[in-house]
Amino acid sequence: MKRFIRLIGIGLVVLTLVSLITAVPARADVTVTPASGGTAISADNFVSGTWTSLGPIIITEGANADIPEKLLSATLVLKAPSGFEFNTAPVPSITGLGGDIDVISIVISSTTITVTLSTDSSANKIDTITIGAAPAIQVRPTAGTPLASGQIYRPTTGGGTAGAIAGITTTANPDGSGGTNFGTLTEVAGAAAKVKVETAANGSGTVVPAQNLTAGSPLTVYSVTRDQFDNYVGNTAASWSFSTKTGGVADGDLVAAGDSKSATMTGALIGTGVIHAAIGGLTSTDSGTITVVAAGVNTLTVVQQPTTTDAGAVIAPPVTVKAVDQFGNVIAGQSVAASLQTGTGTLSGTTPQVTNASGIATFDDLSINEVGGDKVLRFTADIKFIDSDTFTIISVSITITPPTGGTDLVLAPETSNQSLITSTGSVTSGVNFDVTAKDKMADDKSGNAGKLIEYDAGGIVAGGKVLTNAVTVWSSHTNKVASEITLTASDQSVIVNAALATDVDLLLIVEQDTAAGDESLTESGHYYKIVITFTASEHT
Repeated sequence: MKRFIRLIGIGLVVLTLVSLITAVPARADVTVTPASGGTAISADNFVSGTWTSLGPIIITEGANADIPEKLLSATLVLKAPSGFEFNTAPVPSITGLGGDIDVISIVISSTTITVTLSTDSSANKIDTITIGAAPAIQVRPTAGTPLASGQIYRPTTGGGTAGAIAGITTTANPDGSGGTNFGTLTEVAGAAAKVKVETAANGSGTVVPAQNLTAGSPLTVYSVTRDQFDNYVGNTAASWSFSTKTGGVADGDLVAAGDSKSATMTGALIGTGVIHAAIGGLTSTDSGTITVVAAGVNTLTVVQQPTTTDAGAVIAPPVTVKAVDQFGNVIAGQSVAASLQTGTGTLSGTTPQVTNASGIATFDDLSINEVGGDKVLRFTADIKFIDSDTFTIISVSITITPPTGGTDLVLAPETSNQSLITSTGSVTSGVNFDVTAKDKMADDKSGNAGKLIEYDAGGIVAGGKVLTNAVTVWSSHTNKVASEITLTASDQSVIVNAALATDVDLLLIVEQDTAAGDESLTESGHYYKIVITFTASEHT
């Protein structure tokens, strides 16, 4: 009997537990069917005010109690993603009565949809809420650019008082990412309104800027269509041309691709061009000015050859060299260097020189300090060079002329150190020259020699340089007959000592007899000092 009673007790406990379990409402996740029709909302709608109608949002319980029971005027708030707004009129429809939901209503603002509902305590039916079947939910973008995208979502803050609903995840992200998707919204470019000449076909580039284009080099550009807000529409076939062109740029320098979605400019001659793409009904934006510039040096030409010139003197007229590229364009701003290719001596002057706008490099201060008829200059630019014609460097003569008052020099015996120099002149260091003079002598001076020495206002410079070691013998003279004398060195020229200053006073000393041998002018009767003036002039 006791055992029977015990078994009855266990059975009652089991029945009680079963009753308790079946009394707890079942829970699962709701199923959300997002609103459709929002994945291609035109940016043009921002200006036109056109609304895009969406398909309904459907929320279906997976189990009876997914939507909590005993709700009293609880709210479920859905929000539009950043960049979009809802149409507040008409108000979207809402259905959901007939199950555990006793009361349901909807309010809409430009940014939120608020559903208010009350549920009974039974939680024994599957509920379905449908938002926006008819009238539909309507949306549009709040700006034309940048293009917006996101999803309708339940916000973490301000998502309503309905509490947690199984299967619905809230999010704080303004585009709705990370939360349950109640409808994807994507703004797309509007209708093509413009065509632009751009640097990339996919819209990631910019309008082709003004730039230099080296002759022979290609530049490819693309016809890109954009909407009224400059959003990329596509790489579209266009008609290609130059809206303006100058210089050597020709229509044939611009060639359209087979699909006409791009074109390539390859300039040959110096000039400019502005590239234009045209599509009917669209506003065009041309490229910047494309300036075709010369390519690298292909040819050098000596325009003005060097001419026969005195040693140390500037070669005149100035030597000029022209630089051109493979297309015959003159090259401005090109560095051209000069060097002495053949012949002895030192080439002096400014090198390199830079070509001007006409492609001409002018060498206006070149000189060579040694004589010879085998001189050749080489001009080099990058890896190209050109040699000049052969030319000659000759010696320089300085002619000593008589003082004013006569055509002959007057030779007088020197008895003191008095200064009889009447003028000075310049002699360039390192230059070869000959000295010529005329005199009138009272007697025969055959066998005498002369010297040209450094002199200043105080007399002969102490330790001064002897400019010549005269070796020429004076010609025989008859009484009071003028004759010419020439002082030369053994190489038939007089070498200026390189240590001399640029400006020197010169004194012509003629020995009276061969017994004297110094230049001190202290031995009375041994020398005649000739009063002279001289001018430097060029002679062959």
